[in-house]
Amino acid sequence: MSQEYGGGYNNYFNIGLVKTLTEFNLDNYIGIAKYTGDIYQGDRSHGVRVESSILLPYRFIGEGFDPESFDKDFGSLPFYIFKEDFFDPITRIKRGCFYAAESEDEWYLQDNKRNDLEKIQCRGGFAQRERLTTYQKDPLNQLRQAVHYPDVALGKEPFLSIWKIISIETSITGVPIVTLKSHRSFGELPSLNEGVINIDVLPALKTALDKLENSINRLSPTDVVDRCRDALSVVFGDLCGNREKDLGKAIEGYVKQQDKQLENMISWAGRLVNRFHPRGKPNEQFKKGLRPPSEEDAQLSVRCVWLVLVELGWATA
Repeated sequence: MSQEYGGGYNNYFNIGLVKTLTEFNLDNYIGIAKYTGDIYQGDRSHGVRVESSILLPYRFIGEGFDPESFDKDFGSLPFYIFKEDFFDPITRIKRGCFYAAESEDEWYLQDNKRNDLEKIQCRGGFAQRERLTTYQKDPLNQLRQAVHYPDVALGKEPFLSIWKIISIETSITGVPIVTLKSHRSFGELPSLNEGVINIDVLPALKTALDKLENSINRLSPTDVVDRCRDALSVVFGDLCGNREKDLGKAIEGYVKQQDKQLENMISWAGRLVNRFHPRGKPNEQFKKGLRPPSEEDAQLSVRCVWLVLVELGWATA
C-alpha cells in the first residue's frame, strides 16, 4: 500500500477517497451494521462510512418472475436492495445499482463517528472492526437476454412504488448501472362517494377496487387489466340492472338506457378495458396476432376505471 493510503488512524482511507472508490472498485460491496443500521461501502478489508445513502428493498414484476422469491430476508434485512445514487423529482428518474445479500463478515472500517468500535492495527495504520451484513452488486444475469425488462417495485408494503427500467449500462468495472422512471404508485384510484352508490353493489365494488389497487403495485400488466375489467363489470352490471352479464354485454345494456342510445365517455372507457382483456390470453394473441398488454395499457386501463367512477359521480376526482 502506498503512503497515500497508509499512516495514522485519521487519514486511513480519507486521503484520495474518490480515487480509492473508483480505482479499487470499492463500490462493489455494501456493508450494513446489524444493530445500528450504519452503512459502509468498500469491501471487507477497507470500508468507509456512507452518509445519506438511500437503500430500498426491491423485486422484479413481470412474466417469468416470482414475486415471492424476492420477499425473502437475510436475517433482519431484506435479501435484495436497490441503492439510489441519483434522483430527479421533476422527471421522476432514479439511477443506481441492485445488490444481493451475500454473507455476514468482519469488516475493517474507517468511521470517526463510531467510538465504540475496537481499533486494531491494519496496513501500517489503524482501523476499526465491525461485523456487517455484506451485499454484493447484482450482475443482473437474468436480464441479459431479456426482450422486455420487468418492472421494479421499490419499498415495502404498504408503501410501494413501481418503476420502469429505462436503460442498463455496464460500467468500466463490469457493474450494471440502472436508470428507472416512475410508473405507478398508490393513489391511482379516486375516493368513492359511498353515499351515491347502490348499497347492494357497494361491497362488491369496494372488494374489486381493493384487488385492483393491490395489483397495481404487485402484478403484471395483464393482471392489472384483468382487475380493471372485474371492477368495471361490477359497475356496468349495476348500471344495466343485471350483474350476471359480462362486461361487453353489460356495456351494451347501459348504452341502450342512454338518450338516443348514444355512446358516451363512460361506455367508451369501459369498451377500451374490455378490448384490452383478450390480449392477455395466449390463444387470442396467437389467433389474432395481438401483442400482450404493456405497462402503458395497464396504466390506461386504470385511468379508464378512474374516469368511469368520476363521470358517474361515484367517486371524487
